[in-house]
Amino acid sequence: MDPSCHACKFWVNSGTCPKGAACQYEHPQRHNLISARQRWVSERQQERQKIAQKEGNPHVHDSASRHARASIFSKWLVERFGRELLRKGPVLDVAGGPRGEVAFELEQLGISSDSAPCGNAQAPADVQSMRLVNQPDEGTAGQRHEAADCQENHRLQRHIQAEFGPAFWADGSSHSQLVKQCSLVIGLHPDEATEAIVDCALAHAKPFAVVPCCVFPRLFPDRKLVEDNGSTRPVVRHDELVRYLTAKADGHNDYLKFQGRNLVVSSALSGN
Repeated sequence: MDPSCHACKFWVNSGTCPKGAACQYEHPQRHNLISARQRWVSERQQERQKIAQKEGNPHVHDSASRHARASIFSKWLVERFGRELLRKGPVLDVAGGPRGEVAFELEQLGISSDSAPCGNAQAPADVQSMRLVNQPDEGTAGQRHEAADCQENHRLQRHIQAEFGPAFWADGSSHSQLVKQCSLVIGLHPDEATEAIVDCALAHAKPFAVVPCCVFPRLFPDRKLVEDNGSTRPVVRHDELVRYLTAKADGHNDYLKFQGRNLVVSSALSGN
């Protein structure tokens, strides 16, 4: 039997399975495990490409590695919203992770940012960390000049330790001014915070851009898609989540040129 055929995804990825002998899928032995893993990954990539092609993704076969997604997203933000708007205040990057890749890429473009986590914070108070932008050795003179300006101004990338939800952006909260002063609210694969980013932007009439990834239908059972005939159904798939968010904010869709979930929902609010 082909070791990748009906192989257990847990076993293929980690060599262990929580169900053990009760698992209904194949557990390839060590001498077959590497080839099974390679085939499993290849099959999943082909499967995702077929789905993406069916959904109308124009970058199925010419996408950059997912490792470049922060850079691609940041440059797209500049193209979509313009430097003038992005420099009116820090970009609020939600669920950007401890590495802050999008924030770093934005700072390379001369744009400051604040980072907020998507879930409960461990620290009791706001924590700020400062990272100066190094002037690049490569790039156009204009790009080097912008990076130098950014370094000269000692811009901060602030990490806000607080749960991102309605209480975060509510008027009178300790973080409401941060939201009011930001130029844009963004999230690149922000998981549970995806819809909260849209809600925050709508509450404060801020432009936003979010690249949804996971749907979490059990965590958000109240999300409903309204059909043309007036009936509703729960949001359980990625394409449904995109439709739901787009309808909620009267948003705009674009595909970014990297592998994986690359459809961005955005709104300029003053005219999409």
